[in-house]
Amino acid sequence: MAEQQKIIFLDVDGVLHAANYAKVSFDKPCMEALAYIQKETGAEIVLSSTWRLWEGKTGRDAVDKALKRFGIPKTVGQTPDLKGKAGRSEEIMQYVNRLKVPPHWIALDDMDMTTELGGRMILTPPKIGLTMKLARRAVAVLNDLPLEDECSDSDDSDEEDLSDDE
Repeated sequence: MAEQQKIIFLDVDGVLHAANYAKVSFDKPCMEALAYIQKETGAEIVLSSTWRLWEGKTGRDAVDKALKRFGIPKTVGQTPDLKGKAGRSEEIMQYVNRLKVPPHWIALDDMDMTTELGGRMILTPPKIGLTMKLARRAVAVLNDLPLEDECSDSDDSDEEDLSDDE
């Protein structure tokens, strides 16, 4: 049986570099974190950022060029432009729902869509972008592994469990 497709819905500003006039586009630590996710999961990248709407060197081509510099395969697609009739979460869901087989997927974004996307939403801090800690969480979600937070923050719960047994 073939392995289920994995998709990263990728925003750019606030994920691959700081949002709002970043000093550096495609910041090295952010790009290395994305490369880690892609390498560990084999996920394909679908552009959900408004960068997908820009022509030429400032849009998807610029993203693909940056991905290539960090050894990441170029984007395989982009979410539909619903022209303001719906938000980014609806554009992502429309893309997912068009696929014949539902993929494992995550959304990397600095815009909080947790209410709409649940645990598939990996929220990045807009002033920093994607971190390795968030990248490890993304890998866990895409690969159906236990989340790091669920395993490492168990000190208090262990003590409670011991006292219940007595």
